[in-house]
Amino acid sequence: MSIPGKRLLERLSALAVPSGRIHLTKPRCLVRGALAGLGAGVVMRLWMRTISDHHVFSVGGTLFIFLFFAGLGAAAALAVWWRSAGESRRPILIRAVASIPFAAFGPFMVLFLPGALAAMVSGHPAWGQWRKRLLTGSAVATFALIELFLLTADVPGNAGVRIASGLLYLPLAYALFVTNRLAFDPIRQAPTPATG
Repeated sequence: MSIPGKRLLERLSALAVPSGRIHLTKPRCLVRGALAGLGAGVVMRLWMRTISDHHVFSVGGTLFIFLFFAGLGAAAALAVWWRSAGESRRPILIRAVASIPFAAFGPFMVLFLPGALAAMVSGHPAWGQWRKRLLTGSAVATFALIELFLLTADVPGNAGVRIASGLLYLPLAYALFVTNRLAFDPIRQAPTPATG
């Protein structure tokens, strides 16, 4: 990987997982996560508009998307708070909660597989070079194929709609990269008090 590409991956990775304690109460962290999820829900709704044959969505369905994504954002925020607070939660619980947004996509999670692969690579700097290169190459190739598909898909509309589809995919892919990074990164254990 070139030096500029490596620096970009390091910067994006640093944004994903807090390195120290965050100074927010749990409710505030949940609200911020829900608001971030709501923003992702708006982007998802717009993206769905660009890839759909039927451009009419119900108000109820749109509200469901917004609320669903707000819940996914709150789940990710809970994982962030647990990780930064050093609470003595079981690591499997933290990983399970952080995996909810990715798993919620069901069969469509294949579209966001590159972010999962990149999260695995960036979260484990001690992995061998061959493993990193294999996963990074797989992530880049998969991402390129997905973008190529989005940009050339036979959807109603002009080239602008296809370009919008490709661009709206990017923040969704990054949001799921962040949640996958929360799930895959090593979890530091809170020190246990010595007895005796």
